[in-house]
Amino acid sequence: MLANEPGQAITWLRHRVEQLEAELKAERAARARAEEALRLRDEFLSIAAHELKTPLTALLGYTQLALRRLPVDGPVEPERAIETLRTIREQGDRLARLVNQLLDVSRIETGKLLVEREKADLGELTRRVVEQTRLRAAEHELTLDAPASLAARIDPLRVEEVLANLLDNAIKYSPAGDPVEVTLRAADGWAELRVRDHGVGIPPERRAAIFERFYQAHDDGGARTGLGLGLFISRQIVELHGGQIRAEFPADGGTCFVVRLPLTG
Repeated sequence: MLANEPGQAITWLRHRVEQLEAELKAERAARARAEEALRLRDEFLSIAAHELKTPLTALLGYTQLALRRLPVDGPVEPERAIETLRTIREQGDRLARLVNQLLDVSRIETGKLLVEREKADLGELTRRVVEQTRLRAAEHELTLDAPASLAARIDPLRVEEVLANLLDNAIKYSPAGDPVEVTLRAADGWAELRVRDHGVGIPPERRAAIFERFYQAHDDGGARTGLGLGLFISRQIVELHGGQIRAEFPADGGTCFVVRLPLTG
């Protein structure tokens, strides 16, 4: 028995060394993940600060301009007043969307993002969102192919948010004048909503991550806008409905996002 003790000690030491090496490797991996999380957080905060500051600057600028002109110019021309108010409204809407995205991410992380399904007309909802988008994106040709009515059990506010996110993406990454096509169909108990653009598309090496939180499919300077949350939130909403969302990449360019929602449930 004594003769075996040196061998047992060596085996124990070897095992212990391997154990320590594994723990060190795990610690290094954990540190690397923490550092990457901090880097992403700092990058996100920088983007968020920039994105929130842009509409705030526009709101304050146009408000100050209007206040300076009133005492000097007297009554403001209706066309000028309407243009100023339209710009203020657009920037206010943009700011509200950004804040709502941040709130939605917080709800998702705490498991508090809920959908309240009710009977609604998905066709009418789609037409309304497309028309609202036309008003603030007149430089694009938005077309809609949808039935006059399509009854579905959905959370109207949340589905409206998904469609608005997809249209924002389509417009953001499409040159002015390019068409954006929206189609709505019902088949086999499902509603299929498609948003197709003919813009810059998504590079193949970036496609796998487009539904991840804070992910930017385009980071080439001027094209990089937004918080990288729209698609992430949209996927959560669609999946809470029991549906699916995916992206297709047509051979002639651009991107087509496809949302499938169960009509009943």
